Amino acid sequence: AHKEKDFMIHCDAGQSRSVAVGVFIKDVFEGELCLHAVETTAGSNSLVHRLLMKKYWEERLL
Repeated sequence: AHKEKDFMIHCDAGQSRSVAVGVFIKDVFEGELCLHAVETTAGSNSLVHRLLMKKYWEERLL
C-alpha cells in the first residue's frame, strides 16, 4: 500500500536516532534506504528501532 511513497527524515546530526527511524521505515515498508549524513546504518540507535518495531507489532496484533 505504501510502496510508492518516499520518506525524508531530516535531522541536524543524522547519526543515530534518525538513522534508526529510517531503518524502521525500510524494514516495515520493504523499501530502499538512502543515507546522506552517514555511510552505514551500523551506528543507528538500536533502542529507538526496537521501540518502533515493538509498537508496530503491538498495533498489528491487537
